[in-house]
Amino acid sequence: MHFPQVLTGMFTTAAIVWTWVYLASGSFWKAVAWAIVTLIVVQLGYFVMVARLVYKLEREDEFGIPKKNEKNRSDLPDEVGQALERRSLRS
Repeated sequence: MHFPQVLTGMFTTAAIVWTWVYLASGSFWKAVAWAIVTLIVVQLGYFVMVARLVYKLEREDEFGIPKKNEKNRSDLPDEVGQALERRSLRS
């Protein structure tokens, strides 16, 4: 997702939350506070997802197979383990 789309989604979500809280409570400042909390939560979620994608890219090659230093992990599916074994036999 590109930055303008994220920004649009964040502000749209904050506006919806602001409107909802304002209509429910009648308090302008309470609605502003909830909108700010919403922006912070959405930004943290975006940061975590980007960090997860970067971490995943560092651990996999271009085919989605874990790098060689990860081949002995027990949580890999059998197909990946077999592909790694074939790949290491070829080289």
